[in-house]
Parts: sequence; structure tokens; C-alpha cells
Amino acid sequence: MKKYDSYSPDKDDSEIFVLGSSITGLSLMRIFGRKGLKVYGLDHDPKACGLISKYCTPILHPNPRNSEKKYINFLLELGKKLNKKGVLFPTSDIEALAILKNKKILEDYYHFTLADYNITNTLINKELFFKKLEQTNILYPKTFYPKKVTDLFEVDKKICYPCLIKPKYSALFRIAFKKKCFIANNFYSMKKYFKLALSRKKEVIIQEMIKGEANNMYGYNAYYDRNRRLHKDFSYNRIRQWPPIVGNGCLLKENPSAKFKKIINPLIKKINYFGLIDAEFKKDEEDNKYYLIEINPRAWMQIGFPARIGYDHAFIAYLDAINKKTKFNKNEYIDKWLLFNEDIYSAFKDICRKRLSIKEYIISMMGKKEKAYFCWDDPLPFFKSLSRYVYMRENGLKI
Repeated sequence: MKKYDSYSPDKDDSEIFVLGSSITGLSLMRIFGRKGLKVYGLDHDPKACGLISKYCTPILHPNPRNSEKKYINFLLELGKKLNKKGVLFPTSDIEALAILKNKKILEDYYHFTLADYNITNTLINKELFFKKLEQTNILYPKTFYPKKVTDLFEVDKKICYPCLIKPKYSALFRIAFKKKCFIANNFYSMKKYFKLALSRKKEVIIQEMIKGEANNMYGYNAYYDRNRRLHKDFSYNRIRQWPPIVGNGCLLKENPSAKFKKIINPLIKKINYFGLIDAEFKKDEEDNKYYLIEINPRAWMQIGFPARIGYDHAFIAYLDAINKKTKFNKNEYIDKWLLFNEDIYSAFKDICRKRLSIKEYIISMMGKKEKAYFCWDDPLPFFKSLSRYVYMRENGLKI
């Protein structure tokens, strides 16, 4: 059994409500559950793997994507039954924006762990985000904001291909198209994908693609408290991702660096945000400069990685929400974070592309790892995720 940092809950502690019980929610449940805190795992999908974690009490609710009013009413009725305020931890943009829009009626029953709607939406809405970056000296990919098809002719004169057709709101786009964005190699494919997005009523931006593979991707994690003070930042580097071109990190390693703090800290203070952040950068393989890709203002998929080492951002957010002193415990050193199912596909793809040898793959898998799904003290979610993964592959569904 692995040793985790100790914490003794007391009468001042609140119950925790993890909004979303997939991979990110599961990480949060384990972080809090191992400290002896009471955790509820909420989801609209009864097949969500986190709902069978031993560290949570599962609760099903209406889908906030198409029944936001019912979802908020559900949280209200749940909150009225509590003896003291609970603490909300959203795991996707959909839940985050839904609760923030309704903060006035929810805050009698719950503590919030992120800034108000207008501030948080500045980070979530990609158009607002990159327009905010225009007012800074931060490097970011060249970005355009077409509203109609005829605007693409002007974009075509200024952009280099390949380019990305990215959503203003990532979560809704991913639900509609089962991918993070479209990649266009010329004007005609850009026009095709732009019209496809409009046909589904999804607003998009168009952005140049920074050159480089998965190992050119870097992340910066932190928590900013209600006084906008930074708590214990952590940075990492991707080793592999899936899908290989534009995807999520499936094998990460810690990569301490002060450069990202110098970029992010002034921006967070400028927009007056508080809460969890996961910022992503990409290093251009041609000019070796770092470009800010996005900032996720909520819990992220790999949040269990820094927590295992001792950079427990979620726990700090919890303590800040209930007005208790922040607490750090140095845990065992963990080399990497691994999402095994997707990393297998990513490694196989890289081997086929002759970008990775068998020897290099074996070396990359060495060292202690925090695994996304499997752990000895809570194994059931892993088998649940594995069976669902196999089912989706066998039926030709997108992972």
C-alpha cells in the first residue's frame, strides 16, 4: 500500500461535491478520500468510472449540458439537506460555467473554488482569452476570429498552413465532434471545417499551429487563493499524447521551471482570477520560443500527479474555501503520470512513424508513476474504464 499524506478531518470540515466523475473527478475523489474527507461523486452518466470508487458516494443528476435549470435545481435541493455548506469542485467547463452563472442562488449552500463567471469565462472562452492576450506581451499563436465564410478569404492571406479550427467553448465542441479541433492543410479544408462547425452552431477561432511534437508541450499548475496569492506551482513536460498531433498528454514527467510562473503570474493578477489553473504551453521547434496555448480554470486530468509529490493544489483550494490554513506535506517522489490505455496507442503510432524505438519506449516507462486509473487501494474504476475502453474500440467508437 502506498503511503499518502495524513490529515485529520474535524468538525469544521465540509463535505466535497465533485461535479463530474470521469478521470478528473476520480483523481479528486482519491485526493480527498485518502484524507478521510466525505466526498460525493456527481455525474449524469451512470457509466462514469469514478462513481464506483470507494472514496465517493455516487449521485446521479440531470445533464447540465441540455438541462441546466434542472441541474441547478438538483444542486439546490441537495444543498438544502446539508448541515453546513459543501464545497463544489467542477471538472469540466460545462459544470464550471453552470454553477457560476447561478452562484447567487447556490452560495447559501456551497463554497466555490473559483472566481466569478465573467472572470472565469475570460479563460474558458477562447476568443475572449486570446483577445485578452493581445493586451499583454505574452506569446501566443497567430489567431483570427471569422464570423462568416467570406471572412476566410482575409484569413487565408495572413495565415500559414496547417492551421487549427478551434472552438470558443472546447467542451461543447468535443461533445459534438469527438475531437478537440480540426486541422486544415489548405484554404478549402479550412472552409469545409468552418462551415461544418457553423452548421452545428459552434463558434470557432482559427489559429496557426505551433510546430512540434508532444514533447514540445509543457504545463504549469497552480492555485491562486482568494487574495490572489500563488500557492505551490508545478510544471511538467509531455512525453507522449493521444491523439499524437492534437491531443491530451498520456505520459508526463515533472519539469521544474521558473519561466512559466513569470508568464502566468502577471496575467492571473491582471484579470483578477482566483482558483485552480492548468496552463499549457508549446515550444516552437523552429524559434525555440514558448507560446501560451490555453489556461484551464478548474481541476485537470492529471491533477493527481502533483498531488502525489506534495503539490496538492486541490486540497489547498478546499482549505481556502472553508477558510482554514493551507497545509503542505511532501510525499514520495513520483517520476511520471501515465494514462496507460491511450499511451499504448500513442507509443505504437510513434513506433510506426519511426519517431520512437522499442528501447526508447521501455526507457520512457521506467520509474515510479502515478497512474490515471489504476491504484491498489481503489482498483475498481480501472477495470470499469478498461471494459468501457475495449467496448468502444470494438464498436468503432471514438475514445
